[in-house]
Amino acid sequence: MKPIFESLNISGPTSSFRYFAAEYNKLEPHWHYHPEMELVYIERGSGMRFIGDHISNFYDGDLVLLGENIPHQWISHGVENPPGIVKGIHFSKKIFEELPEFSTLNNLFLEANRGLRYPSPQTPVIHKLREMGKLPPLKRLITFWEILDILSNENRREILSGITFIQDSSFRKNQMRLKNINDFILENIDRKITLDLIAAHTHLTKTSFSRWFQQATGKSFTAYLAEIRIGKVCCDLLQSDQSISEIAWNNGFQNISHFNRVFKSIKGESPGKYKMTYNRSSGNPS
Repeated sequence: MKPIFESLNISGPTSSFRYFAAEYNKLEPHWHYHPEMELVYIERGSGMRFIGDHISNFYDGDLVLLGENIPHQWISHGVENPPGIVKGIHFSKKIFEELPEFSTLNNLFLEANRGLRYPSPQTPVIHKLREMGKLPPLKRLITFWEILDILSNENRREILSGITFIQDSSFRKNQMRLKNINDFILENIDRKITLDLIAAHTHLTKTSFSRWFQQATGKSFTAYLAEIRIGKVCCDLLQSDQSISEIAWNNGFQNISHFNRVFKSIKGESPGKYKMTYNRSSGNPS
């Protein structure tokens, strides 16, 4: 399935952009894109984030700025308890093009075309995002400008997607296949997924699939599959009471030694240390 075009109504009689805030029990797969830019703040929640060709986990405090037309989705692994909270802004960069004072945002918007993550969002940004819903239209607009100014001057930001996405026929074909592959992996994550199996699923020969996948994502299918499996493992480590070996098995790792090697190569530490580090930094009991 190709990414779905989403039509957004972002402006109104008293606003040139759309601020949103909502609680959710579970973020379901929704692979989509839109011409508007988007700032997304996960105040509470966890799962997997897909931005262009990038896959990673998200947790409380996740802040991402998305450019125009980049496909994206956030997926929860299980029901959030207490409910998750997401806040953000949909906007068109055209509202900043009339005044030369906003030219300092050009580089920020250019980088956002590949998705930008802020690993340690500044407190003023989070406070402003939380309070925007209570402000009258003019103060809300001023606050939005202040947020973008802080983000444009924040050096601690991470570009997510390996490529800039353009809405052409090649893009749509590739994204349709990648979405199909992602769905298949997540639905069969406890199974052994071989190159023969995934190639047959996409109606390609093994050689053609491997060549196409490397060109489309810049990595091998084996590496891609490992990233998704480890991403799901990370969520389960923090949300489940199961043992590490049980979690590994449930996510398709049938050899614990191999699992430990793959986990450390991707995350830089052992599964046990990863869990203790996160619990300690979040204040949760380990």
